[in-house]
Amino acid sequence: TGHNHIKLTNCCISAIFLALHIAQQQGIETILIPDQGGWLTFRTFPGMLGLKLEEVKTDCGLIDLKDLEKKATPKTALLINSLAGYIVPLPLAEISKICRAKGSLIIEDASGSIGMPGLACGMLSDIIVASFGKWKPVNNNYGGFISVSDKKLLDIDPELWQTFRFASEFEGTLLAKLEVLEARSKK
Repeated sequence: TGHNHIKLTNCCISAIFLALHIAQQQGIETILIPDQGGWLTFRTFPGMLGLKLEEVKTDCGLIDLKDLEKKATPKTALLINSLAGYIVPLPLAEISKICRAKGSLIIEDASGSIGMPGLACGMLSDIIVASFGKWKPVNNNYGGFISVSDKKLLDIDPELWQTFRFASEFEGTLLAKLEVLEARSKK
């Protein structure tokens, strides 16, 4: 991911929840999501945490950059999949440029794009989450992660981490799956 700090979680859903919790701790009030695409929890988790939800227009899942520019503020976080419909890469460099200029946090779900050039790139996203579930690039059938460049973002109550922890018995299989990621991504 290009991030120096990572925590393994029991699944990506947990990582998404933790990412939104982190955003809330950073003063974020509104979560921006694409009006097409995204995981089911993109819509449900913000409300559970008392965060507002606002949609950004898309065209076949691709973020409308002009609409994003209108809606991004220092009180927003953009939660996106880096691959629209698991098919088309989003223009993350352009999205990042807009969000950085507006002071908006970027949370990238890289479940389908981990290992792909230009995606799941820590220089473009503040927080990256992903799944190691079946059919994913790292198909460990279990687990996920959250990564950040700024370690202080991971300063979360240890009991909360414990709730979403990665089971150590899956570490060996995860390492084996990570070792073949590059070959799997090319395939």
